[in-house]
Amino acid sequence: MASTISARFSNDLAKLAHSSPDGIIRIWDSDTSKLQSEYSPSSHLSSTCSCLCWSPNAVWVSPKKKRRKSNQGNELDASDLVIVGTSSGNLLLYSVSMASLYTQMSEKHDDAITGAAVCASRNSLFTCSLDQHIIEWDPKSTKISNKWKADNSPIYSIAISPAEEYLISASRKITVWSIDKLEKLQIFNGHASEVYYLSFVHWNCSNGESIIPYFVTSAVHDRIVNVWQVNPSARDNKNALVSFSLPEDAKDVFLSKPDQKSKVLLMGVLSRTGKLFLFEHILNGPCAKPLRPKVTVQVVSPSRNGVSSSKPIPIVSAGFVNDDNNHISLAYGSSLKLGFERFKYDSSQSEVELVRQDPSACEIVKEDDVTVVRMPSTKNAQLYGPGQQISTSSSYFPKEREQPAKLKRKAPSDEIKEMSLEERVRLSEEKSPLSQAVRRVAGWVRTWGAFCQPMANKMSCS
Repeated sequence: MASTISARFSNDLAKLAHSSPDGIIRIWDSDTSKLQSEYSPSSHLSSTCSCLCWSPNAVWVSPKKKRRKSNQGNELDASDLVIVGTSSGNLLLYSVSMASLYTQMSEKHDDAITGAAVCASRNSLFTCSLDQHIIEWDPKSTKISNKWKADNSPIYSIAISPAEEYLISASRKITVWSIDKLEKLQIFNGHASEVYYLSFVHWNCSNGESIIPYFVTSAVHDRIVNVWQVNPSARDNKNALVSFSLPEDAKDVFLSKPDQKSKVLLMGVLSRTGKLFLFEHILNGPCAKPLRPKVTVQVVSPSRNGVSSSKPIPIVSAGFVNDDNNHISLAYGSSLKLGFERFKYDSSQSEVELVRQDPSACEIVKEDDVTVVRMPSTKNAQLYGPGQQISTSSSYFPKEREQPAKLKRKAPSDEIKEMSLEERVRLSEEKSPLSQAVRRVAGWVRTWGAFCQPMANKMSCS
């Protein structure tokens, strides 16, 4: 199975959805770095999360949720929904504002869901799966609208163009579909391994000009990220337009919204070791050689006890802020605890090292010096008890700490002589009840003998 993207920023970068290895979905607040909510599917241990993404700005309302009459005009904003696909083929919609499951599709894929994309014009949701099929869902009825076999191999990613004209699916090769007719328009060579990332370039354009449909792909265990251009009229062109070379395997890709006039695309590629590589390129035609990253970003923990080496903290996710200053939001740490950072992109710095505390580490502070307890001074102090005045003489208050006097050893004559073992046995026998009875009988015998001795003497003389 292709690499699963486990963390995604929301559209406004205010929240982060993170899926832990045990299948629990956690929502983090990027402003406060606090856990906002978490959701554990009923089968999260046997069926983990295999697809995670945020819904764009569209409105979906499920008939299963009855609304109050006063709220009938206020429909749920779908940008608040997190789309969750499971390894068993189930599709869930989680509401962040409700902190609960919004709805679940009544039908399912035959295998794990690997990608999802929303089509607002059709008010539908497309998913792809390892079962080689693409399904179009109706979120209102939670049922399947269309289903077709898209490839003879498992499908790992899916995307919809900004104008919602094209649908692209990828296994190893890349296929362009027409959304209206669901027909094949173009096929690209793709990558040598599974294409786990597929996304269109969204232009920052508001004047209604035609937008060139570029899209970006990345594959598993691949150090090349490609940019393609959709052109159904040129079906023979099956190669990538631009390629970006990486020093490490790519894990996730993040794109900015380039301006229609400048056409400068900023792209961030997250590696498996937790580093972020930033690229900058003008989309104005094909490029012969692969481009290398301009900036490398890494988060490390501060050195301790004078040790120069620092521990790297992996970056979990990133996103470009839609402003003129090219700020980038980062999420770093682990599934237990995440930290968030926002910094400005500067192409003049080839390497950026952010020194931050590891949010998942428990810091233990050890005091070097022992605290000395000192008694307070009792001079001119008065102490009062209930109902009467207590003497404040120096004998009542503890005196200030003084050096203890040296103990003098007692003379040998004053020491208690230790008894031997025979003396202890004789003493214990004398104190026993049997010994005391024997001594009383012996005393009676001696008394009786003394009484009878004179009589015996007279009898012997006579």
